[in-house]
Amino acid sequence: MELGRYNNEHLHFAHRRKVKREIFFFVFFTFVIGIILLSSFYGESFLTGKVIGKISQEELIDFQALLSVPDLSLEGNYDEVMVTLGMGQDIYIDNKRISLTEFENKIIFFNFNGKINLNKSGVLNLEGKSSEIKINNIPINSRKNRSLKVSIPQNPPYKSFEIKEEVYIKEIDFESSGKLNLDKDTLNLNSERIKIKNYQGSLKLENSRMNLNGKVEMVEIHGNFSKISLSKL
Repeated sequence: MELGRYNNEHLHFAHRRKVKREIFFFVFFTFVIGIILLSSFYGESFLTGKVIGKISQEELIDFQALLSVPDLSLEGNYDEVMVTLGMGQDIYIDNKRISLTEFENKIIFFNFNGKINLNKSGVLNLEGKSSEIKINNIPINSRKNRSLKVSIPQNPPYKSFEIKEEVYIKEIDFESSGKLNLDKDTLNLNSERIKIKNYQGSLKLENSRMNLNGKVEMVEIHGNFSKISLSKL
């Protein structure tokens, strides 16, 4: 009887440990899957938001620049994305093609959530969702009060592209010519390599130039025989 009771208690204890272990792995697995799903849904903005992660404003310096346009990849939520395209270009709204017929066509995507790839030549890809679109001041909305699927394919050349105040660029490293201001310092670049780390601010591309106005954690400039690194002391 004692042995039977011991075996029963031992089996009951082992069963409880097994159940607890299974619950732990289930909770852990659910947590990991949740993180993956949230990251894939919100993109990088889920981890960094529209601000610079754990970097405080005290660690950033004022930054303005007019530089050559590098290859850029952006992803996140933006209140307004503005792009001006020429005649004969197409955009797609809810998989319906809209041909642009004006000489200059100003397009505004409101509450845009998605991905944008571009360079000095054109919009390589713009794809996402928007609550409203305006084409030459004509609004386009969904009748069902839902987001509209939008895309600009086929690499059309742009006349201008702009996002105000909400751009976060973790790092870009490219060769450039132009001018930049860091706090009270002004530097001129002539085909020199520049690395910009943790930029937050506005972005405008026009006439093959990139205009940045915001804050940055660090800027490195690599000349022929020297390297300059600028950051907050």
